[in-house]
Amino acid sequence: MASLLVMIASSSWGAKAPISDEEREKQATHIVVGRVLAVTSKIQKSTIETAKGIHRDKVYTMTVAVETKTKGKKVKAGDRITIVAWKAHRRIPPLPGFQGHESIPKAGEVAVFFLTKNGEVFEPLMPNGIEIKSGDQNKTALPGKSRETKPTKKNSPEGKRIKATAAERRQ
Repeated sequence: MASLLVMIASSSWGAKAPISDEEREKQATHIVVGRVLAVTSKIQKSTIETAKGIHRDKVYTMTVAVETKTKGKKVKAGDRITIVAWKAHRRIPPLPGFQGHESIPKAGEVAVFFLTKNGEVFEPLMPNGIEIKSGDQNKTALPGKSRETKPTKKNSPEGKRIKATAAERRQ
């Protein structure tokens, strides 16, 4: 009977609903826009899911160069901060519950981070405390970056002509 009660209680937990813009601004102790300089990840035993089973989370550690700050103390433009986020990696047996942060930016991307301070590191609000503003640098011009792509054999007419000429020589 007790195990049935535990199963019912754990199955009533669901993924956390996204936080509204107003609520994110209210809950965050720091709001910054920054460029991700580096991202590392590791898979570890979940500290969130404690039910019986095999539960692993992928934990991301990001180094971010702050470009602008709209909220928070002791952080300013030009600072480098460490942000730790996570996503559920494996749940055996599969259980509903927190699944981690919705989006994790890659190195080079610019994002808005809605953060809380946890010791020496920052943590984004769950689940939508990270809002990626830029992706591929060819699609979005970033400060100091060009929109143009360098011609390569794959994307230039000259490259296609060179390949055709080489193919003609083989015949």
